[in-house]
Amino acid sequence: ISVRPGEHQTREFLVSERFSLARPGPIEAFLVYSWAITGTAGVLEITPPVVPGYQTGWVVFGMIVLGYSLDRGPFIKVLGTSSPSVLKAQVPIESTFGIYYVGMAVLGATSSRMFPIPFSITFSVTPGDAEARGDPIDAEHRLIGAGAYTSPRGT
Repeated sequence: ISVRPGEHQTREFLVSERFSLARPGPIEAFLVYSWAITGTAGVLEITPPVVPGYQTGWVVFGMIVLGYSLDRGPFIKVLGTSSPSVLKAQVPIESTFGIYYVGMAVLGATSSRMFPIPFSITFSVTPGDAEARGDPIDAEHRLIGAGAYTSPRGT
């Protein structure tokens, strides 16, 4: 899933059963990357709603985020909560490019009759400092047309 600064992407999915260490799974996984043309991407925000309004009972779920950004290096974050709490991960990119694995799993539920549980997850990226100012990526290159760029030397 590609998310540039100022954009957001939402995906819907069903979780059919509770996570098990014996096999291990099921984990709903996403590969998310963010890149900025004229500056840096700021923060990747990941927001999964907990349980739809028509569901009764509680759900315990977890999320793991593993990734790498060019300027910050490797990143790992593990989060967990139970409904009706909201889980929100903020991942610092602060670079021109970052790539992240995001995995979500249901760790427990009031009843097995709650499954399958529909979820949606939203990925959004805030602009970094240079992106917000509109600074060019460097003095040699500038953006032109639809994705092509050139330098003052014509290369």
